[in-house]
Amino acid sequence: MAQQRSQRGQGSGRVGIRAPLLYRWARPSSHANLSGNESKSGRSVEELEAEIRRLRTENAKLLEQREVLKKSLGILSEAPPRDMPESNK
Repeated sequence: MAQQRSQRGQGSGRVGIRAPLLYRWARPSSHANLSGNESKSGRSVEELEAEIRRLRTENAKLLEQREVLKKSLGILSEAPPRDMPESNK
């Protein structure tokens, strides 16, 4: 084991990465046992793709609403034309 560590340390120097990072990569991943259709959260790829579609749709609606609000703010903050009476606030 000590010999493997020294070999990893020497190898990391040759490749230009630090030994602790190489040790982390060499450690077996606890997520390697997941099936091909499950993520770390336990949801299937189909569920994640459906959520992404839903979030993209929601994002598009929010972007559209923001643009409408920006235009509305611009219209409402314009000074009234000279021939229109001003409001008494």
